This record gives sequence, C-alpha cells and structure tokens, in this order.
Amino acid sequence: NDIAPIIAANCAQPGCHGSDNPEKFNLLSYPELFKLVTPNKPHQSKLYDVIRLYDGGVMPPAPNSPLTDAQIGQIYVWILQGATEN
Repeated sequence: NDIAPIIAANCAQPGCHGSDNPEKFNLLSYPELFKLVTPNKPHQSKLYDVIRLYDGGVMPPAPNSPLTDAQIGQIYVWILQGATEN
C-alpha cells in the first residue's frame, strides 16, 4: 500500500523503468518488482542496493528528485517484513 506509490511516482515512468523502453527492468508490476527483492533481506536485495548505492549517481536521476530518506526507509522496512503484495 505504501511502496507501490513510491515506485510508480519515482521509478516506473516512461523512459526509465516503465512501459516505454524500460531500462534493464520493468517496475510496473509486483512480479517484476519482486524479482529485485530478497524477502526479509534488504541488504541482499537489488532494489535496495540500487536506491542506496547506485554507481551512476542517485535514483531516480535528474531532473527527478531523489528518493527521500523516509521513502528509502519505507522500502527497507517493506523488504525486511517480507516484501508482501497487499
């Protein structure tokens, strides 16, 4: 309920990880997003690594605003709690 809006607003957009030429992976659906998550293990999850340690800068890239610490914290907790679809 909390994570989907963060991903939709910041990541799953055309030209990034949306429907038009998704870069590397598509984040429009839970099954696609779940491929990047190791439930209960945020530090072993590609999604968490990318939003925290992206080697090309911050995610999402400019001109978008980067995710806030609160949003990153929400994603961390969601993964820690099992990354369920509810």
